Amino acid sequence: MKYDYDAIVIGSGSAGLTSSIGLTKVGKQVLLIEKGYVGGECTNSGCVPSKSFIHLAREYFEAKKISGETKKLTEFKNKILSKVREKILEIREEDEEALKAVGIKTVKGSGKFKNKNTIEVEGEKYSAKNIIIATGSSPVLIPIKGLNDTSSSKQLKQSVHNKNKQHALACCDESILTNENIFELKEIPQDLLIYGGGPIACEMAQAFAHLGTNISIVIRGKHILSRDEAEVIQETEKNFQELGIKIFNHATIASCKNKIAQIKSLNSEKIDEIRYDYLLMGLGRTPNLAGLNLEAAKVEYTKKGITVDKHYRTSQKNIFAIGDVSSKAKFTHVADDQGRHIVKKILLPWSRTERKQIPRVTYLDEEVAAVGLTWQECLDKYNEDKIVKLSIPWKSADRAKTDEEKYGLAMVFAKRISGKILGASFTGNQAGEIINFFTLAIENKTSLWKVNKIIFPYPVRGLLIKKLSDQFIAFTVANLKGDLWNLAKSSIYKIIAIITAIVLLAYYVF
Repeated sequence: MKYDYDAIVIGSGSAGLTSSIGLTKVGKQVLLIEKGYVGGECTNSGCVPSKSFIHLAREYFEAKKISGETKKLTEFKNKILSKVREKILEIREEDEEALKAVGIKTVKGSGKFKNKNTIEVEGEKYSAKNIIIATGSSPVLIPIKGLNDTSSSKQLKQSVHNKNKQHALACCDESILTNENIFELKEIPQDLLIYGGGPIACEMAQAFAHLGTNISIVIRGKHILSRDEAEVIQETEKNFQELGIKIFNHATIASCKNKIAQIKSLNSEKIDEIRYDYLLMGLGRTPNLAGLNLEAAKVEYTKKGITVDKHYRTSQKNIFAIGDVSSKAKFTHVADDQGRHIVKKILLPWSRTERKQIPRVTYLDEEVAAVGLTWQECLDKYNEDKIVKLSIPWKSADRAKTDEEKYGLAMVFAKRISGKILGASFTGNQAGEIINFFTLAIENKTSLWKVNKIIFPYPVRGLLIKKLSDQFIAFTVANLKGDLWNLAKSSIYKIIAIITAIVLLAYYVF
């Protein structure tokens, strides 16, 4: 059967751009469908604006510590949000130019399936041998009494998801923010209430605190950044406290009225009242499935996303789903990697997939970065007497001392004796750069014995890696006798089985 295109890609975020450009470069005819702006979440309301905002807020904060508030500094602060929007346009234009450079045809509108090979956009039908769904995700929104618990909640969701507008705040309640409209603010708020304690929530909390905003965070759990190690979280919370950020843990926002929020404890009858100008919802992400008409193509999905196999194929083998719409790990770098894999899979159907380590970074002043197993996952997988947790303060690196870095921690989890690295967790300046070393080390099954042989330039923060390997060697030497005995005990049955097999083999053969 003849199709209009070799592939149709729905969505132009990281996953969609990578797969469409990659396929086009190897000679495939590709149609890219996008209902909003090219670049998707990352360019328009995620990574690009948030990191730009964090950078500018930090510059203001550091300058103010030196000079105090000056007229010039106030002018700089007042222009920060407009500078962020300029950066969005700059990167978006680069994305658009990248598409033009390889000659990809782009159609504006919402794509929906007619069958497993046909997509309809604004009344026009297009067919392709392969279809790639890369529609991304949107912020989770929940009703709050007195705020958005009426039919206007639907209007809010439509406004937030409407990528054809500049995410203007003219929806049912202008005080509600998500990452999709927060950078459209005209001025820095005086009081910001944040619901949720994940990476996006924490990044925005610190950045706005740097600009003088009073920040209150409400979380249902015990700590912010709940996926990270307890020791790492403790360092981050100390920094937040110094910035004056209030954290209400084991709590919920019971109601809001006249920009006063009732914060109710989940462990008692205590209720706190917090004034706010805006309420930022940072409660996670939900896959963008609405309007795709997946039933027409018989593509299986759940509320968590489209169901895929290890090659990101859906229940229809010619239809792929990549990025946030199908992935549990909702990161731009994961979407990009999946897009690259799809290109290879379409070109070389017999190609194999590889299990890869997925590093993650929360971009605070003291970045929080991790890769591999958490300590709890290590305990679940191995006996405690077979693994070791190593940790050192960030300021043990001389570069951290020269740069007056107060907060931070470096941690590595490894197997005893062999030193095989199982996971790493860091918090500190440029931790996101250092974690790449451990991603490679875990991928290549590198041990801390081998790491100890590496010469690091002085005085880089990467010397923390060397110090951790030094600590491992000292620990191993001090505990070698006991560790060898435990290893012998755990292996005794294997040894007996091997000896028995050799004896029986010798008996019957000879």
